[in-house]
Amino acid sequence: GVQTCALPISEEIETVEDLLDKMEPERGLERNSIRLLIAIESPRGLLRALELASASPRVIGLALGAEDFAREMGLPFRREAEARDLLYVRSSLACAAAAANVQAVDAVWTDLNDLDGCAKFAQQGRRLGFTGMSAIHPAQVELINTAFSPTAEEVDYCRKVVEAFQAGQARGDGAITFGGQMLDLPVVERARRVLALADSLKKDRKSTRLNSSH
Repeated sequence: GVQTCALPISEEIETVEDLLDKMEPERGLERNSIRLLIAIESPRGLLRALELASASPRVIGLALGAEDFAREMGLPFRREAEARDLLYVRSSLACAAAAANVQAVDAVWTDLNDLDGCAKFAQQGRRLGFTGMSAIHPAQVELINTAFSPTAEEVDYCRKVVEAFQAGQARGDGAITFGGQMLDLPVVERARRVLALADSLKKDRKSTRLNSSH
């Protein structure tokens, strides 16, 4: 049956937050150094996802617990065609996370023998607005990282978009286009976000290589 929480849903986070506020100084940890990734595993949780994502500055993201969610919804056991039965759930969660300006972590792909399905699921998750995805086996990690990392072609295109916009502004153009696309500020900001993500990932990989060499 459907499980119920002993506390109102946001008060659970407040209770954990109070415990951490006491424990961090006792353990010599910096205040708010422990962060929370909130798992959304029920229809009730999904309907209050924005409230949960905004409940504490410790919350860094929402993660979809699709198996528990599917059980409570009575969804078919076998998923087909990139889990179309979860499209609304996933899109809603990603939207709530974006509204609260936190990360959105997609569900796991449970079929370890279907790596192609995992890759397609991850690609679809990125298109829906997720910023990452959970993995349950090392073989899935590279596929997931690839899906959520900008490609060289994307980075090149976004760089050209930003350059074209800046050049148009410098000329004082009233309308700026690139490759037949009208460039307004939202388009350019999206391009800048892709470039920032690519730069961040590049720095993370460089740091990982340096740490592994010691």
